[in-house]
Amino acid sequence: MKVESNSTKKALDYLLSQKEGTYLSVIEQTTGLGKTHAVIQKIAEILQKSPDLELKPKIFVVTSGIETRNEFFHDLKEKLPEFESRILLFESVPDQVKHFLEELLSKTDYENDQTLANDYLSSWFDQNTATFKDTTVLLKRIAKQYIFVKQENDTFGELSSRLKRTIYYDLKRLAQKEEIKLNTKQKRLNYLIKKAPWICDLFKDTDLSRYYVLIMTADKFVFPYKTAIGNEDNYWDLTFKNSQTPILFLDESDKIKSNWTNKLIESEMGSKDVEDMPTLIRRFYANILPAIGRMERIIIDAKDPSGKTNNTRIKQLYQVIKKTYDQYHLQSPLKIDPALLGDNTNKFLFNTGKSSFLFGLKKDEKYLVWKFNSQRLVNEITIDQKFYETHPEFRLSKVTSSFTRLLHYIAKTTYSIARNYHEFKINLNKKITDPEKLHNVYELSEEHLQIVNVILQPTNAEGRLAKYFIDNYLDKALNLKLPNIKASFTDDQTIYASGFRLFDLTVSEDANNNGQLRVYQQKTTPEQILASVANKMRTILLSSTSLNPSPLGNFDLNWVKNNIVNFLEIPTKLQEVLDLENRKRNQLIKSKVKIDTRLTGKNLMISGQTFSQALATLLRDENYLEPTELQLERILNKYPARLIANRVSNGLDPDAPFLCEAERQDADSKISNTHFNFERKIRLLSAIINFLQLNQKKFYK
Repeated sequence: MKVESNSTKKALDYLLSQKEGTYLSVIEQTTGLGKTHAVIQKIAEILQKSPDLELKPKIFVVTSGIETRNEFFHDLKEKLPEFESRILLFESVPDQVKHFLEELLSKTDYENDQTLANDYLSSWFDQNTATFKDTTVLLKRIAKQYIFVKQENDTFGELSSRLKRTIYYDLKRLAQKEEIKLNTKQKRLNYLIKKAPWICDLFKDTDLSRYYVLIMTADKFVFPYKTAIGNEDNYWDLTFKNSQTPILFLDESDKIKSNWTNKLIESEMGSKDVEDMPTLIRRFYANILPAIGRMERIIIDAKDPSGKTNNTRIKQLYQVIKKTYDQYHLQSPLKIDPALLGDNTNKFLFNTGKSSFLFGLKKDEKYLVWKFNSQRLVNEITIDQKFYETHPEFRLSKVTSSFTRLLHYIAKTTYSIARNYHEFKINLNKKITDPEKLHNVYELSEEHLQIVNVILQPTNAEGRLAKYFIDNYLDKALNLKLPNIKASFTDDQTIYASGFRLFDLTVSEDANNNGQLRVYQQKTTPEQILASVANKMRTILLSSTSLNPSPLGNFDLNWVKNNIVNFLEIPTKLQEVLDLENRKRNQLIKSKVKIDTRLTGKNLMISGQTFSQALATLLRDENYLEPTELQLERILNKYPARLIANRVSNGLDPDAPFLCEAERQDADSKISNTHFNFERKIRLLSAIINFLQLNQKKFYK
């Protein structure tokens, strides 16, 4: 289909001609109908249309992966050669450093003389970067690593990751030496360009105002980025002087939602040392009453407004902890069903709201329970559907909720105890006339930390334990890592508004191999990010499945619509044209992969063939594809077979016999052991082919 007649392009023309400052809109088009080409053509029109370069809107293109990012970048450069210097491809820091060195070495015989290349770079740094002393030393180390060891190794990446920070420190030292104040971002940028213009060639994202189009992967867009001038910004918070409202294209938005979810989880888990919940509760249970004897008398005697002493509050807190401790037999160690663990760890999600969505679990694994084994005297996390249904209070989601509530209660109570102590000292000091007898009064947060430390009695290796507990369990104003996202968009309790909990089951490496249960609370969700973005930019989602919401797949657009200023619908007539194109394309794909079952059983499923051989034959004859043996094995190993037949797990053995019904009737007993009967095999092959048609570019000759 020619781009000029592409209905996606007409939809973009309509959306970007509207006067609303910010909005969200969705274009759903089947794969192969030219969504990417339409976006490129529209970007070209926007850039070529405005005579005033300063008034051009910033255009963000966010893709689901590196391959699609690079394809978009190269296609757009080819379409707009006159704007090549104004199109920025966001790459990793090591890739930017590598390309910078490649450009410098383009004048040398690098391949044939490594020493010459190293000497050339060293000389170039001495001439151009000498005022940035630490940066120059680091650059020479990186260059030597690049030339003599190659850039793919970990050392090159680690050294490269230090560059921006080192440049910033050198910049500050140079400014201090010259007594120049760099108290704003713009002042730092201007000074950097004056002193070291080469840095803008090394790290092109140093000055984004130079670019009109910014192309990046989804994970780059979702997190703050660091610059060589010491800033850490979110892309959707950027403001550009005199520029129009930025435009954001989210290409393959279904994959972007999945990407954001995974990255948020990784970020959450990587940012904290999360303590095992049962161990933390045991620690408070064992230590809280003895702590009374370790506390200063003034802490014990301090009273709350009702007249209740901290001594009484601590004893009441002990009883609350004891109730949970006894109910879940926390005196006993925890064991985790080995079937749940892969590489000694397994992670899955539960929504904190009305519905529970599982992530990383098979259908039959959702009946997770906490059971006390009275014979072994251990607690067990295992799968037991009957126990799950008859003892809802011991469902793992309920147990962890109970643990979480208790730890929040402990944090709240110890905070109240600290506040009583804090205010008690303040009131005593008002009555004391001798300055030397005044009680030391510190910040309330410091005194709370002191009291929790007295209770927990952390070892030297656990120096941050009390702070960890307070940071994670004391209810306070939500401090999201991603700024300018509302703490609560609505009052609903869906996964999109409330976030989710990530359960992490791990077997410890001690001699007893006891289990550990950690829970990460993820408050920020992709829907929240999308809503925040759509209130700052003209945001357009493009996908073949964007209108099919799922908790961890596509965005739930109904939720997002309720939390943004504007949602632009495509006009009915134009939407009908888009729908017609989708139906025609889908029918074409369906016709292309249609299988004549009479021929299939006769020609493809011959005696002695394996799944791999039958699949290869079918792909060659019906779809003109030539996958390798490795590709066939990967497809069959990962294919969701349990969605097709009564199987516990996914995957098909590539070497398993693939036999038709006629062969089965005349065969011996080994034929009855075939994974699927003939009818199921046909459905399986049909499903695989439909899957491959969406990914066929990987397998063409």
